[in-house]
Amino acid sequence: MIRRPGSLHPGDGRWRGHHAGRAARLRIEDKALKKILIGIGGLVVLVIAAALIAPSFVDWNQYKDQITAEAGRATGRDVTIGGDIQLSVLPSPVLVVNDLSIANIDGGSEPQMLRLQAAEVNIALWPLLTGRVEVRSVSLVEPDIILEILADGRRNWDFAVPEDRPNGAPGAVIDLPPRPDAPAEESPDQPDAERPAAAAPAAVQLDAISIERGRVLYRDATTGQEMVFSSVNADVSAGSLRGPLDARGSMEIEGVPLTFDVAIGAVETGEPFAVRADLGSDAGASRLRVRGLVEDWEAAPRFSGRIETAADDLAAAIQAVAVAPLPGFLAQPSTLDFDLVASQTEATVGAMTMRLGGTSAEGAAMMLFGDEPEVVAQLVAGRIDLDAWLAMPAVPGREPAAEAEEPAQTDAEAAAEAAANGDNADRSWPPSPADVKPQPGAEAPVAAAATLLPADLRAALALSVEAITYRDGVIREAAIAADAAGGTVTVTRAAALLPGGADANLTGVLGGTADDPRFDGRLQADAPDLRAVLEWLGLETDDVPNDGLRTLSLSTGVVATPASIRASDADVRVDGSRVQGDFGITFADRPRIDADLDIDRLNLDAYLPETAHEIEIPAPNLGAAREAAGQTSENADPRQRNNDETVAPMAQPAPVDADVKLRITELGWRNTAAKGVRIDGRLADGVLTLREARVDDFAGASATMSGTFRELETDPIMQGVEFQARAPNLSRLARSLDVMLPAGVPGDTAVAASGRVEGTTARPKVDVTVNALGAEVTVTGDLTLPAGDPLYDGRLRLVSDDIVGVLTRLGVDYRPSGRLGGTDVSAHVTLGGGKLSLSDLDGQLAGIAVGGSMDVDATGDRPVVTADLATGRVVIDDLLPAARSAGLDWRIVPASWMPLPSALEPPARAGMLLARVDPRWPDEPLALSALRDFDATLALRSESLVHSQYALEQVDASLAVASGVLTWERLNGTLFGGSVGSTGRLDAVDVPVIEATVQMEGVDLSRAPGAGISGGRLWFNADLGAEGRSPADLISALDGSGAITLRGLDPGFDATQVPVAGPIIAPVIELARGINRALGPLLGALSGRAGSGLADISAPFTVANGVVTFDPARLDGGLYQGQARGTADLPAWRLDMTGEISLAAGPLGDLLSGIRELPSRCDFTASGRLDSPDIRLDSGCIPAPGTGNGIGDLLERVPEELRRVIPGLDGSEEPARPSEPERVIRDLFRGLIDRR
Repeated sequence: MIRRPGSLHPGDGRWRGHHAGRAARLRIEDKALKKILIGIGGLVVLVIAAALIAPSFVDWNQYKDQITAEAGRATGRDVTIGGDIQLSVLPSPVLVVNDLSIANIDGGSEPQMLRLQAAEVNIALWPLLTGRVEVRSVSLVEPDIILEILADGRRNWDFAVPEDRPNGAPGAVIDLPPRPDAPAEESPDQPDAERPAAAAPAAVQLDAISIERGRVLYRDATTGQEMVFSSVNADVSAGSLRGPLDARGSMEIEGVPLTFDVAIGAVETGEPFAVRADLGSDAGASRLRVRGLVEDWEAAPRFSGRIETAADDLAAAIQAVAVAPLPGFLAQPSTLDFDLVASQTEATVGAMTMRLGGTSAEGAAMMLFGDEPEVVAQLVAGRIDLDAWLAMPAVPGREPAAEAEEPAQTDAEAAAEAAANGDNADRSWPPSPADVKPQPGAEAPVAAAATLLPADLRAALALSVEAITYRDGVIREAAIAADAAGGTVTVTRAAALLPGGADANLTGVLGGTADDPRFDGRLQADAPDLRAVLEWLGLETDDVPNDGLRTLSLSTGVVATPASIRASDADVRVDGSRVQGDFGITFADRPRIDADLDIDRLNLDAYLPETAHEIEIPAPNLGAAREAAGQTSENADPRQRNNDETVAPMAQPAPVDADVKLRITELGWRNTAAKGVRIDGRLADGVLTLREARVDDFAGASATMSGTFRELETDPIMQGVEFQARAPNLSRLARSLDVMLPAGVPGDTAVAASGRVEGTTARPKVDVTVNALGAEVTVTGDLTLPAGDPLYDGRLRLVSDDIVGVLTRLGVDYRPSGRLGGTDVSAHVTLGGGKLSLSDLDGQLAGIAVGGSMDVDATGDRPVVTADLATGRVVIDDLLPAARSAGLDWRIVPASWMPLPSALEPPARAGMLLARVDPRWPDEPLALSALRDFDATLALRSESLVHSQYALEQVDASLAVASGVLTWERLNGTLFGGSVGSTGRLDAVDVPVIEATVQMEGVDLSRAPGAGISGGRLWFNADLGAEGRSPADLISALDGSGAITLRGLDPGFDATQVPVAGPIIAPVIELARGINRALGPLLGALSGRAGSGLADISAPFTVANGVVTFDPARLDGGLYQGQARGTADLPAWRLDMTGEISLAAGPLGDLLSGIRELPSRCDFTASGRLDSPDIRLDSGCIPAPGTGNGIGDLLERVPEELRRVIPGLDGSEEPARPSEPERVIRDLFRGLIDRR
């Protein structure tokens, strides 16, 4: 080591001292420097800290007006900050703005376009110091944005640039910044020497953007479209403003929750970038996947990629946006995949596959965009199992999601909102469509009617399905081909092969407007086996005869709109029938059918089942009527029935209107041709106007009808309904209808009917006249049609010049003895509910005046008849059957019994019983069962009942039938100047029992036609009873008692010729007559004429077992008197009596008693048949020959006065009528005194 002289070294003490001093100085200097550096550093720190920390202590709200004003100048909108502004630099710059809003454009639906509860921006500090903007995070809390297009076409997201904005300031359109490494754009106006060095704008990197509870409302006032994106929650990152961009999150579109994951590559000039998007929804587990590449973004963007959609349940996916029920076949997994190449001018869809469940289809499409867009598409499907699809249960509609209620706003929040919004604080947010206000002065444009398709669109579509399984049949080669041009679609072919060998083809043009589309084309179809087609469609054809529904050919024009479908110039052939004309249906609240058709021939027999040919005309059923009546209130008047029991209004399908004109040249039914069938009518607003319904000839019959029917949907009302019908031969018509005419109605009957009907169908008013069988029946009144038995209330009139001919034509075997008069009778009739009422009966029935009323009630166990009748003169002889009345022999039929059977027998046998002729009592049981079949009350008044010139006048009868018992309370009349009356009862419940009283007073037998006598009055009373099943039984069991009185009887009276005599009275009369005949020689000697003399008879009697006992019967013959005892055996029809006669006491008797030849007493016997008894006198009572001369000499001495008062003494042929007994005696004694 070389040392310099004088230098110090460590070993040198000086060095050590020197070094120590220097070190001390250095230490002093270091401390000072350190303090200086610390001071400077502290100062720098203080300056930097002040710069970084000071902003935190600045109240930035005082600059709020300047900030919002500058933001307003930048956007051209009013910007409002309602909350606080906060800025901090450490640890990194953070800007927080609360309650930010940006105004909407003038005319917008709401004052604010954007409302933001809070925005926070966090920027990295160090990159910022280096000139690069790196946004670490942006947080947007509850952004609420309205994007709208106003009615005048303005968009609220177009920001206007203020006119005073400096040049070079950013405008309304923000371009993407160039890449950082891109060269600066050169200004063509700046010289190269003066141009600054190229520099890129600060790069912006967005590390994370978060959106919380966002909402976007899109509204287009020009189209009325509106869409809401709500509950937007997203995390977004971007490497720069040109990408790449990644976004993930969730949101709800129109209430449908979605998830999304979107990635977009960096957008580089001239370079393609990738696009990836995945969307998903819980609704049906649906998903959308997009993978592709975007090329030439700036010049001519073009996308190429593949799009795939899938859903585990397509119906659930659809119902996410629709609440309506859906077909069940949509509730299946589905996919739709296709390749897409699209640009601004064209798009091509290729490799498209569709699948729904087990059904798949393939297709392709091409689209050209531009002024005249074109679309060409083709879709080919394999087999569609429509049966399986239709068998799937329908998907019910879902309930619309309830809108979530917003939390109640606090008073402070409400006040803050009011302060921020000013006058608009009361406006709701978001606005509803009804709140949308157009720009002042702006009017919504009136859009012209759009065509069905855009007029400049050209398209071609081809769709085909190889096979469709439907109803276990297969539809093959279903295809449709259509072209679109000029706003219309031309269907060149729509065809299919149907089961059964049928085919159908439709062509035409679909045009019109979007609001009123219209199809005009032609349909052709052929079905060589129509039955197979109908059976395939599920229409039952088993009941249709084999000859029907065999073939079909159809050719018709078709015009269809949403409101109607019409077949024009139709030509349809079904089997042998041809239908031509027009047919249409108009769809509306009240559908309308229009038809104008001509049918050449239609054979209904070829289509109707055999059972349809059976027509049954039910006979009246009283039991059913009673049952029907039993359903109503007891004893209810049919005219007062509740409306609920009447026929319900037509039970009716949906309301429909129609106008139909139908003409059938020949309509075959029941092997009969109906010719000239026409129906012409109109149905509108529930009113049916039947202009004409007509049949010209059906089995010789014809009919027409016209009228108006109103309120068909409630209670139909008929107005002016008139009809006419004629049938010249009922049997021919009945054979054609396959019905049996009522018994007795002749087949050659001609019928004509006409009438008018008014009122409701449940209660029509009828005025109908029917001419048939030589009679005219007119019915005028009200008809009520309940669910069961019809009701009628009105008048009925029957007119006929030959009522017998009417009955004969009805098969009634009735030929009266006399000529009957005409019939013109009417009555008020009430019929229904098992009840018949005839009141105000008036007119002539077979020439007999009739009047009164009658009621029949068939609602109980037995019909009840109540009648009050009055008649004029009734000639029974004229009414009796002619063939059987000629043999009537009153001499052998007990007259007192004759009226009884006639009243009891059924009407059909009444004539037979009246005309029964038998010399013995019939032993056939009386037909009294009819009395057990009905109850009745009859009051009868008749001017006279005439039979065989015997008139029972002033008839007054009251009869009743109840539970098989006939009771006559009153049966009175006048006969030959005397009165006749009877009361009694007949019990026919089991063994017939009869009880009766009979009274006759003062019956003048001399007035009986055919009696041939000069005098005789009858008094008769009897109380009788009997029990038996036949007339023979009854007469054999007859019991009772009574009395007979005859005064002034001419013994020449023949009781067998006068039926009023009866079986009890006749024996007494015949006894007197027989005695008169036996005393003929004596009386002849006295009077010069046999059989003369008047007699009084008094005969009380009793009856036991049919045997009448007289004990005694007294006889006073004027010249003689006598009495007889014995019996009249009515069952055996024999008389057995004995008696005696003697000269009458008195002056004449005393005079005659002096004649020796005359016996004072004679005994006699009477026996034999009741109608011709054998009367025998003792032989001593007969004067000897020659006695008459002596008697004659004696009589010549009788005074003249006595000759005049004693019949026959003067020898005249016609004896004078007897005087009263007092006068006879007085004159007799006066004559004797005078002669002395």
